[in-house]
Amino acid sequence: MMFSFWAAFGISPFIVVFLREQKLDSVSIGTILSINSFIGIFGHSVWGTVSDKIKSVKKVFLFCLAACSSTYGILLTARTALAIGVVLAVDTFFRSGVASLLDIWFVGCTGGDDRVSYGSLRLWGSIGFAAVVMFYGRISEGNSVRAIFPYYFFFVLITLVIGSLIKYGGAPPVRTPGVKGQDQGRLFSNSYYVVFVIFIFMISLPNNPSQTFLPNLFEEVGGDMGQYGFMHSVKAFIEVPFFFFGKKLLDRFGSVRIVISAAMIYTLQHFLFSIASTPVQVILTQFLLGPAYSLYLMGMLYYIHELAPEELKTSAQTLASALGNGLSSIVGNFGGGLFIKYIGLRMLYRFGFVSNIVTITLFLLSFRIIGQLKGKRMTGAKEAKL
Repeated sequence: MMFSFWAAFGISPFIVVFLREQKLDSVSIGTILSINSFIGIFGHSVWGTVSDKIKSVKKVFLFCLAACSSTYGILLTARTALAIGVVLAVDTFFRSGVASLLDIWFVGCTGGDDRVSYGSLRLWGSIGFAAVVMFYGRISEGNSVRAIFPYYFFFVLITLVIGSLIKYGGAPPVRTPGVKGQDQGRLFSNSYYVVFVIFIFMISLPNNPSQTFLPNLFEEVGGDMGQYGFMHSVKAFIEVPFFFFGKKLLDRFGSVRIVISAAMIYTLQHFLFSIASTPVQVILTQFLLGPAYSLYLMGMLYYIHELAPEELKTSAQTLASALGNGLSSIVGNFGGGLFIKYIGLRMLYRFGFVSNIVTITLFLLSFRIIGQLKGKRMTGAKEAKL
């Protein structure tokens, strides 16, 4: 199922290419994606809360996947920027929770079995993505990206069939009667959770436009669609060993160290993109996204899983994704489009390099600051009792 789902979503790197085929400039593309990200914030929260309430991640995942995939059929008939924007907005509302719900579903599947890790299952997603994205690139080379969509629908259908056959639905019943607004407020009383959400936002802020406008950089250095598909394919294959050994890495180094390591790789990638001058250099730099993405995803999922109470684990994941990744997409993609138009593409990557260094430094300092504040509160409480 991981294989077929991510094989279908091998279309993702080509959506911006599709928008460029429709003669949209960087500002228009950035604006559309920014609005979609705004909608995605609500989608993340809605679908996470719904899955917690009905105690089934599976049902919500299958519904959202079927709904968002149907919008792509409508997208092919859209001809104006407004029509494309509206269709993608509807698509985003349903699509926003799909990947995170699948991750949460499979984390739940492996939660009680030490023999199987999330990474060992997620690696099949990377294999599926890698196997198909190169194929998509070959198809679109010399043709329209529209030729990819029938294959996308085929893999979505396979995913829906397999998903409906899996018995485990996720989000097992807990003692509490449901998830209420005040219950979700408990998440934001956890200083470590709040700081981590801010960290996700700041790291994702330059990362989102970096990947969104990668076709612009690839075109600037003289690359073609065949090379573009090859780049994403090999990048996904590189993810495989990191997902395979991910549980061992997490057990040895801990989720926080894994996340920081991934953020440092992202930082290096921004710097190398800023100086790349040939397709080969861009391709080799994009390969860094393999370990960065896999380590970042696993570290983020497991760290939030550790911080959240049992009845709020799904909400904690979706809220972090919505407020961290979603909000950063709004600011990042819109700002990235303006950045490219008025300052330049290379400055976008230089900004990402500097921004990530500052973010990582502040995140590391936050553990000492929070620890000191908690220590003072405990000391004050003891003195009050005396």
